[in-house]
Amino acid sequence: MTEKTQPSVTVLIPVYNGEEHIGDCLDSLLNQSYDNYQILVVNDGSRDKTLEKLQQYPVKILSYEENKGISYALNYGIDHIDTDYIIRMDADDLAHYDRIRIQVNFMENNPRIFMSGCTSYPGPIHGNKWEVTFGERRLTTFNELRTFYLFHPYLLHPGVIFRTKSWKEKGYRYDSRFDGVEDFELHRRIIMEEEVYLLHLHLIHVRSREGSASSVPQSVTLERLNRANRHFYQSHGVPYEGDMLYLGKTMFPATYSTSRSELEKAENFACQLLEVDYFKQRLKRDIIKPLFAYLYQIARE
Repeated sequence: MTEKTQPSVTVLIPVYNGEEHIGDCLDSLLNQSYDNYQILVVNDGSRDKTLEKLQQYPVKILSYEENKGISYALNYGIDHIDTDYIIRMDADDLAHYDRIRIQVNFMENNPRIFMSGCTSYPGPIHGNKWEVTFGERRLTTFNELRTFYLFHPYLLHPGVIFRTKSWKEKGYRYDSRFDGVEDFELHRRIIMEEEVYLLHLHLIHVRSREGSASSVPQSVTLERLNRANRHFYQSHGVPYEGDMLYLGKTMFPATYSTSRSELEKAENFACQLLEVDYFKQRLKRDIIKPLFAYLYQIARE
């Protein structure tokens, strides 16, 4: 595709006090194999020299003085975008040289897909041209993702691409009540209604730093997931008794030291959802059973 025929893309980056890493992030994005794209950075009330740093780059900037949180910043940015696609990126991460081209081509070749994601290269890396060959799997399907999202986020937030027009027509918005797991809360709503896929290619490199989502203590993450789960299930008439923290631990037993008894409770909960009309129409029992069979193999006793 030439620039004239390429779909237009905006890379959306919210940033708060990101002066240390935003330059590396933008350098990786400005050196892309795709042509028809722009970069929009929303400066969410940074107190450091982030804005000065941004002004050194050929990017569009939206900036305001008060820190309002990531959900507000993302909604504000999306409201100012009218390109065919939006690609998410975080200010401390890196994009592969072919990221935009590969993700746009995947969406163009699969017009029914509303949103898709990619995986993160584990590193270490030098530059932005690391190997991006497929692993054991090529795709995680929307039916699988619907099961995963009963419990825990699975798509990397800075790795997604979605269709701008469809997003706006359907009124999707981030909810600031769930900042910290805002991607989980919104992506679950989307995944339950739309076709969403995970492309198993390492097209970004996620870097952990103090204050980033990957550096938050597990106890804080689990409480945030618990709050989002309670809201979601109660809104669909499903009883949510007490703090069902074990649901947030379900998908990653090795990470959360999930016990077999906790998995059993989560499996029973998932099976009970199949009796609720909303979930009966969206979940498949033949995915739930094999998933838990696999999870039991890696859970602690």
